[in-house]
Amino acid sequence: MRLGLCRLPICLFVCSLLLTGCWDRVEVNDIAVVVATGVDLEEDGLYRISVQLPLVTGNGGESSFYVDSERGRTIREAIGKMQRRMARQLIFSHRRILVVGEDVAKDGIYEFFDELARLPDNRLTVRMVIAEGKAMDMLQANPNFEPFSSEAMREITKLPFVIPINLQDIAHALNIGADPITPYLGRVETEPDSGNQEVEFIGYAQFKKDRMVDVFKNEAANGAHWFAVNFMPYTITFDIKEAGKSEAITVKIYEAHRRIRSRMNDRGEMEIQLKVNLRGAVQESHLTADLRFPSNREKLDEKFLSEVREQIEAFIDQAKRQKTDSGEWGFLINQRYPKEWQDRYAQDWHTKLEELKFDIQIKGEIDRLGQISENIAKER
Repeated sequence: MRLGLCRLPICLFVCSLLLTGCWDRVEVNDIAVVVATGVDLEEDGLYRISVQLPLVTGNGGESSFYVDSERGRTIREAIGKMQRRMARQLIFSHRRILVVGEDVAKDGIYEFFDELARLPDNRLTVRMVIAEGKAMDMLQANPNFEPFSSEAMREITKLPFVIPINLQDIAHALNIGADPITPYLGRVETEPDSGNQEVEFIGYAQFKKDRMVDVFKNEAANGAHWFAVNFMPYTITFDIKEAGKSEAITVKIYEAHRRIRSRMNDRGEMEIQLKVNLRGAVQESHLTADLRFPSNREKLDEKFLSEVREQIEAFIDQAKRQKTDSGEWGFLINQRYPKEWQDRYAQDWHTKLEELKFDIQIKGEIDRLGQISENIAKER
């Protein structure tokens, strides 16, 4: 009995040595959570890395965030220099968005993807956007609706009419030999001399390999939706001529089914076939014609499908003009015709993009007119 009582304290002591405890704990007030990172390129070729840090309420001052930056030959060198003057440890695992300055995008984004994928605290699900101008200026914008600009940028990239693109999507496009696109954002001052700058969606940055060459805007940006992995509904406004003058109507494309494939046409030419079946809903109409009549509906549907075709063609034309595979068409050809791809296209694909044919087939209608068929204020 006494021997058993003696062994019990010894066993408890040995077991306590195996417990890890909290020897490596990090207190919340010892860390600085980075919610956004900006990457710019200086004139001397060095990177300027900016971080946006939320401030705890009660720290004083009017701003809800703090932006700091540092220069370096690599991203990690700049972050290391920044850390030396910060009393708190920088934590990147909660970063929501990566902002790349226009100068970096034009110089090439390939190099800093090494740092993004090498370290475990960098998540590849983070959204990446290209800033019009400097990334640091975007981080310093002061929007009205959100506490800091990074949250405004992230929410804009989540809007239903914006194609969702993250770091993994961009890396995948580069891996398969395609040319990625990613949201292109700018700043706009909604009220003169107010000091507040809202974040604005402009279009999609157009890359050739890892270098930005142009921006898909307006019609071309809408055309990008039809070649994205997941179709995102969007709204278009177009004019219809009535009695010698043009009247505007706004229609939302709320549903679309697509089929994209590569094929050899009857002339032995390689082409990309895009079949689209879509549905639209009237959001606002300035037309005087009563849309309940079949003849007016047919005219409206014809113009509607024509506008969608023009947007798709605008995207294709800009891609061909800049010699970029922005729709991952080479990947489609390689999947179905691997021998032809290797023999005829693989070596100088970007040059031969101009020769690529497209067969665009569009069907659909505007089947939702809303709760009214004509303006309720119209004189009877």
